[in-house]
Amino acid sequence: AIQSTLEQWDPLDESSSSTAMTKSKSQAIIDSFFEWAYLEEETSSDPQRPPTINTSQRQNSIRDLCESMVCNQLVPKLKSVLESSKWNPVTNTDVALDLYEYLHQKADGFDKISETSIQDRHHHDDDHIFGSSTADPNFVETMNGNKGSFLADFIHKTLIVDAVYPKLQVAISHWKPILSSSSKHDASSVLVHRLDLWVLPWIPHLDRPALLPTLLSDCKRKLKGGLSYLQRKLSNDDRDFLQATLDLLKPWQNVFDRKTLQRMVTDILPRMARFLSKQPIRISSSLSGSSEDQQTWDGLRILLEFHGRSFLTDVDFLSLMEAELLTSWARRVYQYLCTQKRQG
Repeated sequence: AIQSTLEQWDPLDESSSSTAMTKSKSQAIIDSFFEWAYLEEETSSDPQRPPTINTSQRQNSIRDLCESMVCNQLVPKLKSVLESSKWNPVTNTDVALDLYEYLHQKADGFDKISETSIQDRHHHDDDHIFGSSTADPNFVETMNGNKGSFLADFIHKTLIVDAVYPKLQVAISHWKPILSSSSKHDASSVLVHRLDLWVLPWIPHLDRPALLPTLLSDCKRKLKGGLSYLQRKLSNDDRDFLQATLDLLKPWQNVFDRKTLQRMVTDILPRMARFLSKQPIRISSSLSGSSEDQQTWDGLRILLEFHGRSFLTDVDFLSLMEAELLTSWARRVYQYLCTQKRQG
């Protein structure tokens, strides 16, 4: 029955009337692989009745069966789906991530129950001269050749390291920045399928020395390419370009160190200076008695955000503030005072 269910199950099925329905069905299938172990644990959890050898053996057998079914049936099914062309890591991030995290959570709970059971059996074997095979402290390290028989580690290795990580690497290498067909003033969607939207959700599961540095290096290279692309495509609108740059880099400010991000924005400093120099400086109508348009602070807001997020060094920030904004402001005030003097 389980084999038949797995054959008919499509973890990435998008034909359902709702994503929640698909997610609920997938979780129910995953639950079915663990329910025996949890049911057996509940029926034998009476603290007043220490487990007998037969009870312990039965529990151990059921856990071994559950673990075998997960390792040999459920995980291979998910691995084949993630490795197939049907799963696109760029557009199908959420469904795959939800599946993995739910399965990993169930496996982690299973591991904790198994480890606790082994420790309990070791404690009750103190009455035996030689004890049982499960009383050996090294027994945890020998089950299935995996320290602690940690099912969660096996799932991480099989699904993340062997399936998801290679697909992410290929997707990152093929990614090219593309401007959204929507209004370019919608800064939050200037770039279609930004890297952060489908790479960053996997980062907590890729935090391994053999995985993360290479992936982040590829992402950094693509981000630089994205900035160059925005430079070309938004060459006539400095404001939109600077806002798009912020949207591209903001999600990465806690991933890369500040020096890395500051080096990335070095090439855009001339565009920022040009934008700031063109900011109109208007004297308030309360001072001049005129009906000039209200002062806009887009330039100052963008400059402060770049600096506040550590995309700009203190030296570059002060240089832009003094050379572009303060100088223009002082010049405008001087012109106003001269005009008032002549009129007086």
